[in-house]
Amino acid sequence: MKLRPLALALITALSFSGCFQIDKNVQVKLDGSGTITETITMGSAMITQMKAMASGFGDAAGGAGDKAKGFELLDEAKLKEEAKKMGEGVTFVSAKKITDKDREGYTAIYAFTDVNKLKLSTNPPDIGGGGAMKLNAKGESEPVTFALTKGKTSELTVTTPAMKAVDAKSKEEAAADATQDAMNEAMLPMMQQMFKDMRMTLSVEVVGKIAKTNAANVEGSRVTMLDVDFNKILADPTKMKAMTKIKDPNSAEAKAFLKTIPGMKVETTNPVKISFQ
Repeated sequence: MKLRPLALALITALSFSGCFQIDKNVQVKLDGSGTITETITMGSAMITQMKAMASGFGDAAGGAGDKAKGFELLDEAKLKEEAKKMGEGVTFVSAKKITDKDREGYTAIYAFTDVNKLKLSTNPPDIGGGGAMKLNAKGESEPVTFALTKGKTSELTVTTPAMKAVDAKSKEEAAADATQDAMNEAMLPMMQQMFKDMRMTLSVEVVGKIAKTNAANVEGSRVTMLDVDFNKILADPTKMKAMTKIKDPNSAEAKAFLKTIPGMKVETTNPVKISFQ
């Protein structure tokens, strides 16, 4: 499938099967320290399939150790490695397993000493199983970065990766796009199944009271940067098709259109500035 930048930027973050739901909250104190709380869950049925796959890879590789370890979504050693990727001064604090009737996963807590050094990846988590099995995103996207100016009223600046506009198309490329659009429409049922129950949220919360902000999605001391519910998005094929045709994701037209899509809440102001005390 060929998707234009706006759709691609939003879908890439969850562009692998497994019914992942990812919720990430960054809490910042006036002195620049804070915590990151990340909750990741996957459908129990998919967890079972992943464990079976991990066992199979272990058998194929002839590694009894790999087979014994199998697939575990909660891997503290891997979470400690993820903390190092988030920037200088970020440490893994704890993780708690989540299990209910149809989903499994964990909530992990990280601490940071200086938000100015924090860099949050927008890629999916690197989930490794036993043997040769590994799920992760291809390539690394630009991270979300933070800058804090301290004072009686501190100002936090949150900068998200910029999305690029699509270059003008030749007649041949335009014709190919028309064919691709027809294919994408035919593949919608498969996409609905692939992205079923997927959701990703990213929020920034300050410890204190927000005095002023240019963000649109504010509730109390929390700013929602991203909330994408794929069940709702894919339930409206017309909106989905229109989203893939947007050429300049930074245009006023594109930003206005995003607000009309059920299941999608995206902070279009960039950078976001939050003054708090």
